[in-house]
Amino acid sequence: MYWIVPPYAQEHLLFMNVSIIVVEVSFLLLEFFLLVLLIKNFKTWKKNFKATLQTCPHLLARISTANQKTFGSYRKLERLIEFISTDASAVRYTFFPNMDSKPLGDHTFSYHKNSEYFGVFLMLVHAMLIEIIAVHVMLLQYSHTIAWIATILDVYALVFLIGDYQAIRKSPVVIQNNLIHLQKGLRFHISVPLEKVEEIRRFQGETLLEDRYSFALVLAGFEKQPPQFEVLLNEGIEGRRLFGFKREVRRIYLTVDEPERFLQKVKEEWLVSGQGK
Repeated sequence: MYWIVPPYAQEHLLFMNVSIIVVEVSFLLLEFFLLVLLIKNFKTWKKNFKATLQTCPHLLARISTANQKTFGSYRKLERLIEFISTDASAVRYTFFPNMDSKPLGDHTFSYHKNSEYFGVFLMLVHAMLIEIIAVHVMLLQYSHTIAWIATILDVYALVFLIGDYQAIRKSPVVIQNNLIHLQKGLRFHISVPLEKVEEIRRFQGETLLEDRYSFALVLAGFEKQPPQFEVLLNEGIEGRRLFGFKREVRRIYLTVDEPERFLQKVKEEWLVSGQGK
């Protein structure tokens, strides 16, 4: 290669080659360090994960809590650990859905059965399968390596999509221990103390106005539908988005399969907790 590169550019080429090697070695060392860290603390993490079963009914919240208790001292690695946790959750929901039982009881409320999201999900899976094959065949004409890299990334996206739907099915709204636990697939989770709820009212309007401080537990359909309820908080609550990114929430839009029973249960818990108005 140096024969066809002009002399004045060889220094830049050498710099680029060295830089790429340094980056690759750094990633390998970081991955090795994380592997050692996870193996070393796995027993502690597993113990913390099991301990969250009574307080965190949803998988993402349990993993997040176990991570904080186990790896709380590794602040600089927090984001990377959350990335790995999200990937692990997607794989777990997709290939091992029976590892996590769905919360049951009169304090749980599904939000997917009466929606059109299953049809949307099937449409997305169908489109992605066609895209994976078409893109792979097209890129094979140029580079086998690029074709397989693109295919692996597309398959990962498909696994994530399936895992997200499984998470929706297995993560109903849960009212427990004076908390409203919400998890929207793999995309977002939050636990709202009832004392932080200012008001729960039926949504008035035809369109949903979302902003940076709102969260909508409403599934997409073939036609856009307004939510059933609007939950106003008296102060911001921290929720977790994909890969552990934090987000402050002050307003929640909500749709469940049994709205009347949900509203009655919230009122009952509100009275028990002394927050009723």
